[in-house]
Amino acid sequence: MLRGITVGLGFFGGIHLEGWSRVGKAEIIAVVDRNEEKAGKVAARYDVRPYVDLASAIERGEHRCLQRMSCAVSEADGADLEGVG
Repeated sequence: MLRGITVGLGFFGGIHLEGWSRVGKAEIIAVVDRNEEKAGKVAARYDVRPYVDLASAIERGEHRCLQRMSCAVSEADGADLEGVG
């Protein structure tokens, strides 16, 4: 089973989540978005944990079971993914 985190919950993040939810051997374990309310709503819909930044998800140990990360953010969105990988 592939396990992943979706980072960024705008238009393309929604497409990523919908796609991953249709893959039988994939599981999203957390979502990340700067907007705490949006992260909470989307997390509730997909029954996953919400975070407002990727560092928090990593600090909580989400990376230990992570195999894929779906990013739908840009530098214009304030994304800071340097050092993640």
